[in-house]
Amino acid sequence: MGQECKLPVSPNTQSLFKQCNTAIPSFLGDSGILIAVGKGNSYNRLEPVDIDGTKSIIVNQEKLSWADSIKDKPKLDFLANIKPAIGAEPYLKMNITRYEQSLLCQLRYGILQIQLETGRYQGQVRNDRHCKICEGGVLEDQYHFVFKCPAYTLRRGIFIDRIKDKVVNWNTLSETEKFTKLFNEHPRLLGKFVKDIFLYRKSIIYK
Repeated sequence: MGQECKLPVSPNTQSLFKQCNTAIPSFLGDSGILIAVGKGNSYNRLEPVDIDGTKSIIVNQEKLSWADSIKDKPKLDFLANIKPAIGAEPYLKMNITRYEQSLLCQLRYGILQIQLETGRYQGQVRNDRHCKICEGGVLEDQYHFVFKCPAYTLRRGIFIDRIKDKVVNWNTLSETEKFTKLFNEHPRLLGKFVKDIFLYRKSIIYK
């Protein structure tokens, strides 16, 4: 059995669960947190609680809750496709500039200032948010921006050559699989490329 602890009737009980780094609401209070994980009787009786087991329950509940919550938000459809489970992003632990981290975060969550997002401000229907850089009449979403827009062909070629040296089966991957691999395994290269084409895009839009 995992580590056990006698739970006092005090706010200190809740601190035991902060290590789980989950989104169980703090307003539930001591008893509410334990009831939420099926251990309300242990709280009332001041019985020992298996901390490791309880932590596992809380983490698993949060994983399921997180997966369900992003499925219900169309704005997060890209994130839902490339992020299979909750957890800290690898690029947050790497030596990447804050600006590049910010761009990667915006790209993941669908809030990078490309037409997919800026068109929303203008009240455009999603499929009408066409790329203003190549003017090809196609939606400027994350896939078009990173993998398809012909305006970045030369820059993209250099980037893809570097990636192919590290990912031997690159050409066999779907675009979603490519994004997943880039974010999880090569965020530094992706961050530099996104910064390069994003700044180039801004120079065209605001010239």
